[in-house]
Amino acid sequence: VSLLKLFKQYFQYGFYKIRVMQKRKGFASWRHLVPGIFVFSLFLSFIFYLATSREWLFYFIIGSYFTANIIAALWETIKQIKEQVSRKSVHCSLFSFFLLPVVYFVLHFSYGLGAICGLFYFWNKWSDKLLKDDHFDKEQFNLNTNV
Repeated sequence: VSLLKLFKQYFQYGFYKIRVMQKRKGFASWRHLVPGIFVFSLFLSFIFYLATSREWLFYFIIGSYFTANIIAALWETIKQIKEQVSRKSVHCSLFSFFLLPVVYFVLHFSYGLGAICGLFYFWNKWSDKLLKDDHFDKEQFNLNTNV
């Protein structure tokens, strides 16, 4: 599996998640919105930089993301090393520590970009009466409660 194929796959996931939201008349989880918000904030912070020559906002957003990204990769690597005993497995785990941040970024960025593109592409479909999903009960998933 290549990073380009991964990018294409997650771009499509994000792109068509908009249609699912339209069909469901809402979203099932906040986690589906976070990558789009991330990509949109990167875009806005870059526009802010071009307009004001102040790059701090962009660096803050990308720096916060990569800090969390590296912590998550370190966490997963430590879990893998604890579960494995062979020296070869430890080398693979250390390799994955350097690969995971790249993979995480591709996943999040492509999903978010796909969601934004899907939002624009399907913008005029929000009132489509044929999309209603009568089998989905929002109350069943407690979408209106604060967690």
